[in-house]
Amino acid sequence: MGSMILRASSPWDALMSVPDHRRPEGKRYPLASLLLIAIAAMLAGRRDQPGIVRWGRGLNHDTLTGIGIERDRVPAPSVWCELFQDLDAAALERALGGWVTGETPATGHVAIDGKVLRGSATARSPATHLLAAFSASLQGVIGQSRVAPETNEITAALELLKTLPLKDVTITGDAIFTQRAICLAIIDGGGDYFFTVKGNQPALKADIAEAFRPFSPSAEWSAPPDLGRAETIEKSHGRIEARRIETAASLNALPAPLWAGVAQVCRITRERIVRGKKTIVTVYAITSLSAERASPGRLPALNRVHRGIENCLHYVRDVTGREDRARANAGHAPQVLAAFRKTALTVIRRLGFKVVEGFEYLAEYRLAAVQAARG
Repeated sequence: MGSMILRASSPWDALMSVPDHRRPEGKRYPLASLLLIAIAAMLAGRRDQPGIVRWGRGLNHDTLTGIGIERDRVPAPSVWCELFQDLDAAALERALGGWVTGETPATGHVAIDGKVLRGSATARSPATHLLAAFSASLQGVIGQSRVAPETNEITAALELLKTLPLKDVTITGDAIFTQRAICLAIIDGGGDYFFTVKGNQPALKADIAEAFRPFSPSAEWSAPPDLGRAETIEKSHGRIEARRIETAASLNALPAPLWAGVAQVCRITRERIVRGKKTIVTVYAITSLSAERASPGRLPALNRVHRGIENCLHYVRDVTGREDRARANAGHAPQVLAAFRKTALTVIRRLGFKVVEGFEYLAEYRLAAVQAARG
C-alpha cells in the first residue's frame, strides 16, 4: 500500500508544497507566507482566525520581507477568511504530515483517534469531525482527515490508512476500529495492530472470553499451554491499581482466518481500589504481534500509550488551545485551523518546551515564533 505523504524537512518546505487555489488576481501575497504567519500566530498563543489577523498586523516590514511578503502589512480579515474556507485542507494535511515524518518514516506506535470540533457546529450543520494518526516517536500527527457527515470513523480510518506509511508500524485504536477490513488494510501495508474487543464485536468477544475461562463454572477448563501473564501494581494518592494481562497464541485460531494476521488474543483485567471501594474491569484484545515480538509485559504499554493520545493531543488542544471554543465553521476553515494547532504543538515539543512554557515564551518573542514556524 503506497504512502501519499510528501517528505519535507521543515514546516516552510511543507507549506511551499500546498497548491494555491486562488485566482491570479488574488495572489498578491504568497500562499506559503500567509500559512506560515497562521502557524506562528498559533505558536504565540492565538487560537482563532481573528487572533491570527491581529497578531499578523504586528509584524514589521523586515519580518514580512524575510518570509517573502513585499508589502508593509498583512491582508485584510476578509482575505484570511476566504483563504481558510477555500484552502485544500487535504493537501495541507498531507504536507504537514510529511514534515512531521521527515526523511525517516514513522516506526513504532501510531495511534488513531477521532475528535469533534464542537465549536464548529451550527444550527444547520454538524460539528467538524476529524480523525488523526499520532506518532508517539515523532511527537506529532502524521495524518489527519475529515470524517464526512454521511460516513463514520470506520470508513474514514480505511481512507486514512491508505495515506500512511504502515511498514514496521503498530496501529492502535479504540474498539470501534476493531474491524476486519481495518486489520486487513494494516497487514497488507506491512504493519501490525493491537485493538481492544468490546460490544461492537460480540461474537469475537464471547469467543475470546470463553477461551480464557468458560461461561459455565462447572465446565472443564485448562489453561492454554502457552499462557503468558504480566502484572503491574501502582499506588498513588490513596489509590491502588493492579493491571494484569494474559495472552495466548495457541488461541489465535478462534478469530482466524476472519481476522487477518491475528497472532495473539488477550485478556486485560484492571482492579482499582479507591477509598476502600473495589472495581474490576475486564477487556479483551487481539493483536498481530507474535509472542516473540510482543511479550505480555509490552502489550499493556501499547494500551497505555494509546490512551496518552488524549493528553498529548486532544486534551492539550482543548484546554491549552481552546479548540472547542473556536467558532470557525465555514468551508474548510475548521480543519485548516485545527491543522495549524496540531503543528504548533509539534513545533513546541520539538523545541524542547513543555506546551504551556512554549506558548508563553513564543508569545513574548514574536520573531522567535516566526523562526520556529519556519523551521
